[in-house]
Amino acid sequence: MSSTKAGHVTEMSDKDASGAADADLLEKRRAYGAYTVYIILFMCLGSASFGYAASIIATTLGQPSFAIYMGLTATNEKTLISLMVSLFYVGGIGGAFCHSWIANAYGRKPSIIVANIIILISGALTTGAVNPSMFIVFRFTTGWG
Repeated sequence: MSSTKAGHVTEMSDKDASGAADADLLEKRRAYGAYTVYIILFMCLGSASFGYAASIIATTLGQPSFAIYMGLTATNEKTLISLMVSLFYVGGIGGAFCHSWIANAYGRKPSIIVANIIILISGALTTGAVNPSMFIVFRFTTGWG
């Protein structure tokens, strides 16, 4: 077999020809469609929201207006802040076990969808929390997602 590349004619063995055909097939398989990109971005939402929620809590808890709004006093402030931070990570541990079971039972896509729905709803409810109990419960739920 012969092949032309940039005006040059080269001889190819049958083995090289099949390798070239495999390479062409592999290149065709690597094409990313809009659906694949959408799924990848949807998967990244979970990681990004977990990282964001873990990092933003430090600035939130440092705001004097947050302590006043949540009614944190000198007697309960340390305990409530500890719960607000730590239960997020406890929720993350529980969510890892739960979502691995969902992924095994129903597939990865349903697991990702469930996790993102939990994150979106609990993130909105955490934002709208009106007391420390509500804030702590939905921080836990956000971690679960």
